[in-house]
Amino acid sequence: MALVLCRFTLSGQAAFPYPDVPDSLTTPEARTAYLALHFWEKVDFTDVSVLDSSKPALDFIYLLSNTEPSVSDAALSAMLVRSSRHDSALGKLIYWFSHFLHDAKSPLFNDWMYADFLKAAMASDAPSEIKDVLGLQLEVVERNQTGSKAEDFVFADKEGREYHISNVDAPYILLMFTNPDCSICREVQEEMSGMELLDKLQKEGKLKVVAIFPGTDYELWRAHKYPDSWQAGYDLSGSIKEERLYEIQYYPCFYLLDSAKNVLVKEAEWGKLKRFIRKKWAD
Repeated sequence: MALVLCRFTLSGQAAFPYPDVPDSLTTPEARTAYLALHFWEKVDFTDVSVLDSSKPALDFIYLLSNTEPSVSDAALSAMLVRSSRHDSALGKLIYWFSHFLHDAKSPLFNDWMYADFLKAAMASDAPSEIKDVLGLQLEVVERNQTGSKAEDFVFADKEGREYHISNVDAPYILLMFTNPDCSICREVQEEMSGMELLDKLQKEGKLKVVAIFPGTDYELWRAHKYPDSWQAGYDLSGSIKEERLYEIQYYPCFYLLDSAKNVLVKEAEWGKLKRFIRKKWAD
């Protein structure tokens, strides 16, 4: 694993003071761990211009993703210990970590790592009002993480029949949160309807598409036509949005569950989910 952390400065921005790795550390693992643990040691957090660029945060995230969990946790803690007493710097770090790790459209989306960041922030000396906000976000982030059991909810179809998502019987469930008033949702629905692999998986009984409307305009939902092969319903109790059982940053939003209702893919946009399906079920 080659480590290339380029040093550069934008106009009006302080140069980021990357740590110097001792020559005695010769293995990639040892050098990566040292960089992660000492990444922020030379940073003057009173000068927030050093965080105007996304590159330091990106470099740090790269290091975290290539270290052991214990090293990653310690590195996050070290960063938050030094930055948590400087509100402006802490705010920028929260922004960059949320942007790269929590935005569902980010190619670096990683709610496990983002949860670790939030936990480190909660354990720091950050102001209580910031901790209150991050604590609420942590509760949502830790729901439906990949590998965990999906939250159950009740939905109803157009005939009023009620179902639990936990009782949907299929080897794989493609859970789609959608809105009939969303133009992108309609475009994605049309593309999904014409996707031969998806149609094949449904006909072979390997996958079921469950399209859920979490809104309240039921007349609009009832007027919308979904493919006959899909199981379409609406959130009967409103708990998906009111209790934030599932985080939905953009419509349409996809979760892929296995037969035990474990989350395989979380909060994916269609392009990412489509690539996953093609890779998993490629002939």
